[in-house]
Amino acid sequence: ALEEGHCVVECAKGKYSSGGQCHLCDHTCATCMDAGPANCTSCDTDKFGLERYLHQGQCLDACPEAFYHTNERTCDRCSVNCLLCSSPNHCLQCNSSYYVSDGRCVKLECGEGEVEDPDYDDCMACEEGCRKCVLSFRMAAIKTAQRRHTWRRR
Repeated sequence: ALEEGHCVVECAKGKYSSGGQCHLCDHTCATCMDAGPANCTSCDTDKFGLERYLHQGQCLDACPEAFYHTNERTCDRCSVNCLLCSSPNHCLQCNSSYYVSDGRCVKLECGEGEVEDPDYDDCMACEEGCRKCVLSFRMAAIKTAQRRHTWRRR
C-alpha cells in the first residue's frame, strides 16, 4: 500500500488500506478495517481526549446498558439478568423480578400472602386475609400512601 509516497506492507496505526493506498480511520477508532465509524477494530482516547470503548465495530464513549468497560477498551456483556455492572461478577442493578445479592442477580420469589413490588424489586404484603394477590392500581396507591406516611414519621 502507498503511504505518504512510500510503499508499505502494512498501513500505520489509525489507517487502513484501500485501493492500494493508506487512508485515515474515523477519528473515533484507534485502528480500523475500512472507512467510517462502524469499522473500528480497536479503540483508545480520541482526538478530543474522550476515552472510547469497542462495541460491535464502533468506538463509543460509554458502553450500552447491560455492558461494562474493560481494561482492553471494549464493552463486555454483564451477567445474565443484569442491567448495570462494573465487571462480569459484580452486578449493580438487575432486570425486573430479580434482585442483587453478592453482586449477582437472583430471581425474586415472593411467599404466600405476598406480591412482587415492581418499583423496588421486593415483595410486599397482600391485603390482610389474602393468601394470593396481584398488584392493582388501588394497591399501588395504598403502597405509595404507606411510604409517604412512613417517611413523615421519621
